[in-house]
Amino acid sequence: MVDEVRGAKLDMPGTEEWVQAADARIRYYRMGEGPPVILLHGLGEAAVVWYSNMEPLADGHSVYALDLPGHGASDKPNWSYSLEQSVDFLGAFMDALGLERASLVGNSMGGLLALALALERPQRVDRLVLEDSAGLGREVAWFLRLISVPGLGELMSRQKREGVKWVLRRIFYNRSFATERLVDLLHREQSQPGNKRAMLRILRRGISIAGMKRPMVLTRRLHQLEAPTLVVWGRQDIIFPATHGERAAELLPNGRLEVFDHCGHWPHIEVNQAYNKLLLDFLG
Repeated sequence: MVDEVRGAKLDMPGTEEWVQAADARIRYYRMGEGPPVILLHGLGEAAVVWYSNMEPLADGHSVYALDLPGHGASDKPNWSYSLEQSVDFLGAFMDALGLERASLVGNSMGGLLALALALERPQRVDRLVLEDSAGLGREVAWFLRLISVPGLGELMSRQKREGVKWVLRRIFYNRSFATERLVDLLHREQSQPGNKRAMLRILRRGISIAGMKRPMVLTRRLHQLEAPTLVVWGRQDIIFPATHGERAAELLPNGRLEVFDHCGHWPHIEVNQAYNKLLLDFLG
């Protein structure tokens, strides 16, 4: 029997496929036909977090949700995981799928990667959705700052099911969304060999005990952004405060802001119906 969260099934729709990109074997899910849309998850997650968005967004679009390198079932290469390398990877992933341009939807770390690609290679991005995105301010949850500390991070990030549940109960404003089925799903993905090492390397690239590292904060470049941009935030997000989204929207030459009340770091799950409608309207 498939568990449900507020009407959203916890199985991943579409077809599971694999592709070689930038010397890494990447798992992704694909569904629908039409203009391409790529969904980019956050740190320590996997493509499966988009389980309630794939099918609605595939109404008129070709939707791709991938396990980023170092995550899920994709390869865990011994990369530096710099922002530049991540931009190169996204370009290579699009090339491998034959996508000259695509719209990008990025949550948290995925938002930072989508934003960086849109700034560095604007010709490849049609529209951009930044959902509770990293890279728009230095403030970040204290537990992520502590994980950046050598030794302490290794201890805190041990792949235990209760640790996954603890994090999920802080990602959501309404903790009832942190179901046992969702905990099991993410614990399975995070338990893949090499996941912990890659996650710590990626996190420490962008976060220190002082917060987001300054080179990872891209607000000073938002005025250069060419793609129409939708900034989406949960008002009660404790990972990145909603003020990041509000400030970013003011700096964008072609942007708009939507903030959901009574919602945390994952609007794509917690208010999935309103979120999907908002994105479909924006993507056209």
